[in-house]
Amino acid sequence: MKVFITWSSENSRRIALALHDLIGKILQTVEPFMSEKDVDRGTRWQAGLASELDTAAMGIICLTPDNLSAPWLLFESGALSNKFENAEPRVYTYLNKVNPADIIQPLSMFQHTLATKEDTRVLIQSIHTYTKSATPGEQGLNELFDLMWPKMQAVLDKPLEEAKVTHRDQERC
Repeated sequence: MKVFITWSSENSRRIALALHDLIGKILQTVEPFMSEKDVDRGTRWQAGLASELDTAAMGIICLTPDNLSAPWLLFESGALSNKFENAEPRVYTYLNKVNPADIIQPLSMFQHTLATKEDTRVLIQSIHTYTKSATPGEQGLNELFDLMWPKMQAVLDKPLEEAKVTHRDQERC
């Protein structure tokens, strides 16, 4: 089962990379996808990205203070949300140094996950439950999470970089 991780800014890129790693190591039946990590160099990224959006079973939107209205992030979020016409969308907002009250429509429609240890654990458990995988069991999931959390925490604790005028564009997808 594929989880599409979307980002737009250097701050959210770092978080997306860390989530990609965390999910891939804890939930081995889940295939995390992040454009920077999983689009092969030399390929036509637009077609690959469209295919990944189409095949994703769920998505995680990495939100930081500097990308709350980033066009590319909103585009991918909308694509993820709208693809689940007859089912409950599994689109998770992951808030780092952002208050839920700061999130506006359409992203405020989703139940938010704060970038804390316990909220991130609940996110991982939710993805695990949605996949209907028997492994790892609850105890194993929690043990793996506790082992992996310090690496994720180190990324989350880094100070935010000052917002720049640069945007995630077609050349960096």
